[in-house]
Amino acid sequence: MNESCPISEKRLNQHAARTNAVLVIISLFILLNTPHKWIIFVLGVDFFIRGFGNPSLSPLNSISKFLLRVLKLKPLMVNAAPKIFAAKTGFLFCALITAFYLLNMTVLMNIFIIVFMSFACLEAFFGFCAACKLYPLISKIKNIK
Repeated sequence: MNESCPISEKRLNQHAARTNAVLVIISLFILLNTPHKWIIFVLGVDFFIRGFGNPSLSPLNSISKFLLRVLKLKPLMVNAAPKIFAAKTGFLFCALITAFYLLNMTVLMNIFIIVFMSFACLEAFFGFCAACKLYPLISKIKNIK
């Protein structure tokens, strides 16, 4: 099977994407280990903004850009489409986690938080975009229909 990511003329800073992932990991860790469950709503809004709206309006993206300026890291520009697809996938995870929380399905909620955190760790520490690997399978399923 040929792997392909969505392709776009838009570019974004890979360092910002990885910093966003670190911020997501921290947020999910807090969500998992404290009673502050409202964090999932904030993450959901942020992923919605990055996936369906204007990523420059994302609070996490703004924090990441600030941190990168402080650290004086030069931008590493990459194709934005896989990261946009990943943000849409992140929004889906947030929606599912929120639903499990509202339905008091704590075990499922915690499993999805851990899986989501694992994907964020892959992006943050290894630059591995799991959603980008999932994209070809989704495309193939869409083409079958």
